Amino acid sequence: MNKWLLSLLILSVLASGGCQNESVRDQAVDDLTASQGAEQQTGRTLSGKELLDSLRQQAVSEDDKAGRIALSLKPIREEFAKSERVMPELKDVKVEVGEDCILHLYNHAQGEEETRVDLLKLDLNGFNLIPDFTKEDRPGLRIRTINGEAAVEIYRDGQLVDSRESLEIYMAERKNIERIVPVMVQLLRICRDLQ
Repeated sequence: MNKWLLSLLILSVLASGGCQNESVRDQAVDDLTASQGAEQQTGRTLSGKELLDSLRQQAVSEDDKAGRIALSLKPIREEFAKSERVMPELKDVKVEVGEDCILHLYNHAQGEEETRVDLLKLDLNGFNLIPDFTKEDRPGLRIRTINGEAAVEIYRDGQLVDSRESLEIYMAERKNIERIVPVMVQLLRICRDLQ
């Protein structure tokens, strides 16, 4: 009974906006789940103060742009890792974004391929889901560039081979894409210093 009340209290605080950052909210829920598992293993119930202290330690300051970017990349990396297991067109995918807001997607399935784009050049209103109508199709996410600029650069083995007007990301399942959409919106907003 006590665990349910405590869980309900923490989730209601998170839902009411106690954490502005969706990734921090997700991490808090993960931490809550982990702490409940620890309670079951140790037989000790964590106090509300201990749980709140844990949440505070996980929180990233709004002024910490690099920290917010790094925290945002975690779910994207996790979803690529899940997709790699079933998609031969993905291998050793790495996702990097620096404080300069340049997104680098590395894929080693067909040599060394890199997709590079300045996140400031992607349109916050340019998000589209790519449908997977048949079993051969992969669900995806398309983000258009501002004013249709060919700002998404594709490199193979270090050579620029293509420039595109949109960033396209494909994953194994729709749920993988659904998880990264809000994270990509968050990344674009962080880079634009929007609250």
